[in-house]
Amino acid sequence: MAVPDFQTVMLPLLVLMGDGAEHGLAEVFETLGDRLGLSPEDKKELLPSESDVKFDNRVRWAAFYLRKAGLLERTGRGKSASQNVASKS
Repeated sequence: MAVPDFQTVMLPLLVLMGDGAEHGLAEVFETLGDRLGLSPEDKKELLPSESDVKFDNRVRWAAFYLRKAGLLERTGRGKSASQNVASKS
């Protein structure tokens, strides 16, 4: 499977974050990659600029737009939670 675009990653990311727990980026990259059926090679594929891993970049963009929409909140450096969970803390 090819690395999905950030829009495709948004719903699986929101579902993952809606479990009531705070998640770190490394955990999110690994869990979402597995749930989306990405191969180890897909998870390591670089952007054309070779400056970043393509899948990680897509997940970060999806999280950025979900935070802008008020659906996710940063709870610490490299950590996020769904807005409902974050507001209960």
